[in-house]
Amino acid sequence: MAETSNAGGSEDKDLAGRLSRMCNRTSLMVIDATLRACASEDGPEAAVEVRALARRIVRATHDFKATLELQPEPAS
Repeated sequence: MAETSNAGGSEDKDLAGRLSRMCNRTSLMVIDATLRACASEDGPEAAVEVRALARRIVRATHDFKATLELQPEPAS
């Protein structure tokens, strides 16, 4: 994670903003993929794909949480 070199912490805010935008785009892609899978004619196969997608999302969320927990607390 980028180190903050100024008192305002603008680099940290920029990083948080970028991560938030990535999260939003990822969520929209997941919704699109889920809707496409559910609308397909291959119902049971689509359900398997959606389940695999949900597992990847959970894994990515846990990885992200672990990364955040490894970061040192900002100095006040």
